[in-house]
Amino acid sequence: MKMIKEPEEKQKETLKKSKRNNGSYSLIIDENLSSSFSESFKTLRTNIHYSFNEKPGKLLLITSSFPQEGKTTMAINLALTMAQAGQKVLLLDTDLRMPSLYKVFGHDRNQGLTKLLIDVYTPNLTEGDLSQYGIGDLFHILNMQGKSGLLTISENGQIYHLRFHDGYLKDAQWKNRPEEERIGNLLIESGKITPDQQMKALKRQVYAQEKLGTILMNMNLISPQDLEGPLKLHLAGLLRQIYSLRQGKFSFKEERFLEGYSSISGNGWGNNEFFQNIQKLKLKTENIPFIDQKISSYLQDCPVNNLKILNSGPIPSNPTELLGSRRIQELIGILKERFDTIIFDSPPVNAVSDACILSSQVDGVILVVHVGQSNRKGVQKCKQQLEAVKANIYGVILNRLDMKKNGYYSYGYYRHHYGYYHQQKPDQSAELN
Repeated sequence: MKMIKEPEEKQKETLKKSKRNNGSYSLIIDENLSSSFSESFKTLRTNIHYSFNEKPGKLLLITSSFPQEGKTTMAINLALTMAQAGQKVLLLDTDLRMPSLYKVFGHDRNQGLTKLLIDVYTPNLTEGDLSQYGIGDLFHILNMQGKSGLLTISENGQIYHLRFHDGYLKDAQWKNRPEEERIGNLLIESGKITPDQQMKALKRQVYAQEKLGTILMNMNLISPQDLEGPLKLHLAGLLRQIYSLRQGKFSFKEERFLEGYSSISGNGWGNNEFFQNIQKLKLKTENIPFIDQKISSYLQDCPVNNLKILNSGPIPSNPTELLGSRRIQELIGILKERFDTIIFDSPPVNAVSDACILSSQVDGVILVVHVGQSNRKGVQKCKQQLEAVKANIYGVILNRLDMKKNGYYSYGYYRHHYGYYHQQKPDQSAELN
């Protein structure tokens, strides 16, 4: 998903629209603001960059202890400043109770996160064509749906079987895999077994209907440790082969996963972590044409090139559960590979638990404190709550610091009324069942 430079005329129109809608939000793109306002955010960007060995986290969450402290203004301006410096930035509104980001640039709030999740989460994958759904799409959607069953992929006479349990890959087979790439030959090449031992095990396999590795272990010819290295090569090659497919057919048959099923990860030495590590070959974020198209259709432009905005979408009845769900984690993982930085505009910590839920999914948290308004005990409580979930607190932005008294630049001021305990009614269209 490439970042396309916005035409100059469209950029000017977006800027005019934002000026009509931003109201109480002070933005660095406003020509009427002082240069010191813009410089303060450049300093903030630099501090974030150099405070962490020039390798700042890609996922930054902006929050505050209470409402009306300026976190949304801080999030927008930090995103604008980073984009102006050439970074590909996504500004994500994860305030699913009282969203406000959409107002700043005059966007449609409903074209946002919760609706995107529904579009990506609900497809029926009973059968289809790989020209519509890529292999990565299938993996992500089955994971989001938590499905258990058998995914069969066929192309030019080649057949692949992938077994999933609760959305996670548990087994993978290439039905007509070349002999030289089969696990038995890999074990021979590594000196673990002899060709004669392989032949004996293959004969037993005909009757036992067990995996070759299991039979070899039952024959006391290899140990689980002997099998792990060749199996990793076997699986890595298989997954690369599967992810290279661009044509063909697929079908998925749901079935109850049997705990006694002899899967690759069910022999004692293999486990979920083993398979998850195999899948961390940066394959899952490749070959996802369906999800890429959906994401692109929901990303909004803003007056600065390199910055995209994903608004909140319709308000759900279960924002906390949704923000902690597997679906959000999968989506963030995809977006992370497509942007240099993602900035989360989240609810205040002391108002609801949403920010604490999200803090476990990001690289760092930046806390906004409104000088002269924030309550000291409230800020301390906020810090304690973030530390309790092991959040990585990058630092604090002091908003509305008096320049005459303290000699520092003053950041923007946020006056919009917030009411978390009387949030808007949920939209039925935002529900994920």
